[in-house]
Amino acid sequence: MDKIKFYKYDGSLEREELLNDYSLAGTNGMLLKCHMNDGTTEVGYSDPYRTHSQEEYDGEVHDYIYLWTWDNLDEETHQLIGDNDTKFNQTFKKITIKKINSIDAILYSNPRWGGKLTNKFEFHPQEKPVELTDVVIPAFLKKYDNPEFEYKDDKYDIIGFIANYREMEQYDIKEIFGDKDDGQFWIFNINDDLICFCNTGNYHLDSYSAIIENDYMHIVTDFEYYKLNLKTLKSEVSIELDSSPCDEIYRFNKGYVVIGEMDITYIENDSIKWEYSSSGVIESAIVCPDNTIRVREDEPYKKFVLNADGKIM
Repeated sequence: MDKIKFYKYDGSLEREELLNDYSLAGTNGMLLKCHMNDGTTEVGYSDPYRTHSQEEYDGEVHDYIYLWTWDNLDEETHQLIGDNDTKFNQTFKKITIKKINSIDAILYSNPRWGGKLTNKFEFHPQEKPVELTDVVIPAFLKKYDNPEFEYKDDKYDIIGFIANYREMEQYDIKEIFGDKDDGQFWIFNINDDLICFCNTGNYHLDSYSAIIENDYMHIVTDFEYYKLNLKTLKSEVSIELDSSPCDEIYRFNKGYVVIGEMDITYIENDSIKWEYSSSGVIESAIVCPDNTIRVREDEPYKKFVLNADGKIM
């Protein structure tokens, strides 16, 4: 089989990709069901970069991934149970890639997107599926017979993909943001216009890299936050982030929160309202619907909750 099937929350199939390091990187944070060569299955949230073990983490996918699950989860209420010292505990299981026959993945299944807390790989067919619109595959992808992309927004009919310098030079790019010397390029096809965001390549472009709403794209590219007007294709706001690279952005309170390796930054009304800087490495940060952020740090290890003002509760 050697394929990854990406499903929507309702169980409808979104797309299939070949199972390789490149496609595994795109599953980061998703709930997976791995069908193993011996006929067994393994279920958990994907950690393809092995960030669970800081000694092993190097920003690349190698010969195994981790799948993690919650240790103290009430599946009836979908709430974590226990005290603050134990309720956030997770179990990480090492999965050898060569032993995987195929993978089922649920898009936007990570609790950070506001879904139910669960360790079960389940679909919810009672929810009406989103009707997909036809997307325009950029000329470069057609030329090389590789119609894959790392980012997609159905409502605004936008796709995004990663390119290197040689590939980027083949395009008629309407706007380039950032320094081309950084080495990696995230290219977005927006109504047949190509927009490029330059970055250092610390993180893979995925569904957590940008939020699109109200005709604006809010995107974080390692050390920079941009607010792109989708009508004019101009960046109306550009904010330089702190020293550690950032890779995820979420709606939070009245604005947006950006998660990095060692920093959490809250942006509201086009400016930074508060920042939290870790003394170690932020292993996980779960953005909750009640405007709190549940943080777990490593080196040294500790767990706590940030409130809407960025203060430890």
